[in-house]
Amino acid sequence: MEYTPQLTPQAIADIDDACRYIALDLENPQTASDLANGIYEVIFGLDIMPCRNPVWPREPWRSRKVRWTGYKNYNIFYSVDDETSIVKILRVFYNRRNI
Repeated sequence: MEYTPQLTPQAIADIDDACRYIALDLENPQTASDLANGIYEVIFGLDIMPCRNPVWPREPWRSRKVRWTGYKNYNIFYSVDDETSIVKILRVFYNRRNI
């Protein structure tokens, strides 16, 4: 079964904020572009077997069956709806952030 990844507005803002910080504050637009491309590649790679990644071990996300995967120093959190075949991308956090 093939799934359709859908990003929430918050997930899009998370990616935009990270890339803006790298491009403007760290003055490295190429790295920011590479980061965005890599994160989106991982996200759209969830169209096949999205449940291959583990459920986040801490509450409240564990009981909501929120799964996660990563790209470099970023955690990508998502939920899977088997009825609609949608992978909802909830948040994208820098992995040193306290979540």
